[in-house]
Amino acid sequence: MLKNISWMDSLTLPVVETCLSSYVNNLITQLAVTEACDDSALNEGFLDFKYICSMLPGNAEDEPSVYFPACVTSLAPILTSVENLVGKIGPQNFLDTYLPYVSWTGKQQVLAEIWRDMFTHNPVDEVTAVLVTSSVLERALGDVYMLKGPAPCPSMLKDLLVTEQLKEILGEHVMCILRLVIGPPTSLNLRNVAWHGFPFPGEIPARCIWFLILLVPSIGRVLEERLVPVLMLHREPMVFSRTKLITEVDILSSKDLIEAVKDTQFVSWDTIMFWTNITSLYTQERYGECTALLLYYLEQGLRLVFATANNCENRILTAEATTLYTTFDEMLDPFLPDGSENRLRMVIGEEILEILLDHLTYPGGPRVRDRLSHGEACWERFPWQLTRNLATICVALSAMFVKDGKHIHNKCVTILHEDIKSYSVQFHRISLLKKEISTFFKKASETDSMILLQPDLSERKPNDPFQSTDEVSSLEAKLRDIVAVFDGHWAYVGSKCFQYCDLHHLKSTVDEILQQKIHTLYRNSKGSNCDIENEVLTLLDHIVDECLQVITQMQQFATNRQQQMTLKQLRSRQRENFKKFLASVPSLVVGPCTCVYMCCCQLYQLDEIKAREGPQSNNKLIKFWKSVLKLCENLRTFTHHDKNKWTEGEDPAGTIFQSADCFPVFDTPRPFLSTTTSAVCQYISRSSNAEDEPSLYFPACVTSLAPILTSVENHVEDIGPQNFLDTYLPYVSWTGKQQDEVTALLVSSAVLERALGDMLDTFLLNGTENRHRMVMGEDILEILLDHLTYPAGPRVRDRFSHEQSCNSTSWGY
Repeated sequence: MLKNISWMDSLTLPVVETCLSSYVNNLITQLAVTEACDDSALNEGFLDFKYICSMLPGNAEDEPSVYFPACVTSLAPILTSVENLVGKIGPQNFLDTYLPYVSWTGKQQVLAEIWRDMFTHNPVDEVTAVLVTSSVLERALGDVYMLKGPAPCPSMLKDLLVTEQLKEILGEHVMCILRLVIGPPTSLNLRNVAWHGFPFPGEIPARCIWFLILLVPSIGRVLEERLVPVLMLHREPMVFSRTKLITEVDILSSKDLIEAVKDTQFVSWDTIMFWTNITSLYTQERYGECTALLLYYLEQGLRLVFATANNCENRILTAEATTLYTTFDEMLDPFLPDGSENRLRMVIGEEILEILLDHLTYPGGPRVRDRLSHGEACWERFPWQLTRNLATICVALSAMFVKDGKHIHNKCVTILHEDIKSYSVQFHRISLLKKEISTFFKKASETDSMILLQPDLSERKPNDPFQSTDEVSSLEAKLRDIVAVFDGHWAYVGSKCFQYCDLHHLKSTVDEILQQKIHTLYRNSKGSNCDIENEVLTLLDHIVDECLQVITQMQQFATNRQQQMTLKQLRSRQRENFKKFLASVPSLVVGPCTCVYMCCCQLYQLDEIKAREGPQSNNKLIKFWKSVLKLCENLRTFTHHDKNKWTEGEDPAGTIFQSADCFPVFDTPRPFLSTTTSAVCQYISRSSNAEDEPSLYFPACVTSLAPILTSVENHVEDIGPQNFLDTYLPYVSWTGKQQDEVTALLVSSAVLERALGDMLDTFLLNGTENRHRMVMGEDILEILLDHLTYPAGPRVRDRFSHEQSCNSTSWGY
């Protein structure tokens, strides 16, 4: 078993000559290269697709591993002609000639920059050209498909290239060449080979890259000839969610960068030129191209670490037609295809693994490699924060794997690793739900400040409390009872500030809860409990979303109506409806707050789902959350501007109580310790009827009450004597006894009751000798009997317990 390896004690990586399998290497670096030329394939400098197809041998229906090598062999002279053509005309003439024909991609400026860089003959620039050109081409082909095809556009390039719609627009010859160059794994497959980080810089012949580049304007000319509108409507690029930086260290602007990476074995080639290009692109604010290169580097290096750690060096190479590539998806999976554990985590550490999952895999995250490689992201406006984060990871990994096992004693690298250790996951669904809960309570706490009128439509002055009705106060009390159950069960304190006028404090309480970390790494990988957990999380997501809509709709309605009131635009009926709304505001805010607070509590108790036994208990849990979701959906419907049925929504407290027996908290409730006893009464009433025969009714009540009694006892033990007295003594004045006397009574009676209980427990009823006497001695036993038992004696315990000991204000006698 591989031990956990820290970055200061790294795994030794092998140096490999190539990551291309023999088939792919032969196809790209051998068969595609020849000194022969075929200038007939170029018509006025553009590809003649019909002629090229006529030169391809065999039948496309032949065995792919035979057909494509034969095609590449026939294509080789044309590749040479394309390279010669480019060498003759130079960069500016090239751009002047071909850029007018790439408007159909919508990326003229991006393509111009990378094509100009191609003339530097820098192997890293050549990699960039393949990455960007193939991504732009894929996205543009999807836009062409959308001119005739049904939405959505196929998400995979291989599926897009076999659509009849694209074939109808571009023609059979163009599609044939596209499949040869960026088609299946048995083809040249330049797009997938490059984007998955298999070729070293300079390993793909420049002539293949120039042919790929020339494809773009040549297709543009075909579209023009076929009268296809080249200024067609392009799909909007996706917008990345805001990403927090892993570290404040801008490693790409640091003078320590080259020192940190110059001796790395993370990849098997000299990286100085690579990092020089990276910093140049970063300085030019070409963050998209910079990120594409970082992803190429990261996947190639991580694959080497993955294969070495799991003793499967064959996985370093590109896949053949019968196998799958070893990509990020497999490398970041907790298990290998054979079911054994993936040891990558032990080598790079959980923190880096979480960051990789956060940026590359989680559905709610940026999924930056997928979005960039398929052309979904905007190259020109790519977020620099993602570039910085990926650079941080690449540098950190590079510094972990160094030649001869040297350690990088570099202050900058040390800071990077410290910041990586403190990284908080941003895009796991649990993290996203935490953000939504925080957003909800922030918005809910702002509601009161937006209400400028009292329910009677009188002006509400600053700092004036909102005039709540008795019904609202009653509802708040009921909801506090519910929240108290969750607080007692999980040691939270939300119920202490759970009222409409104190939501700012509730928000602070929730934010404190949300600061606690929840383990997310590989949380939802396998197992039936993971399915249940995912279903619960989905329900919680929907509940929070529905509640957020309720608050948003209310705030919008309040703002609009208050403006109309100021302008005196409300009719009589609208004013009456507005009064109902204002009177209902506290209820309509506190109700959703209750639901979201419960979601927050459940979020931190997901591990309890795994501990629950049997499907029945989990089904009850799902049933409970579905009932809460239904309540929230109804609230959202009633508060919509088309409905405005402020008083016709369901009673949230009643709905939750009706479903309470489905929820595990209510199965073994902690104390209903709040300002009212309604929660206890409703809890008990679920299992009994006061009209039943007393001998049936009271046993049923006691059975229901038993867990609550246990919870009260646990609560008393948890808070200790002083906290108990500080909390409850202010509320015993109604007994007519002084607090110090009650205190003495509580203490003495507790001690005495415990002693008597212990003594009585030791008496035996089977006739055997009572050994307690031998322990205490007969003298002490006589004194106890004299004071507690003999009929003519004071019988002090009985008299005290029935308040027969004193008719005056003093308890002494």
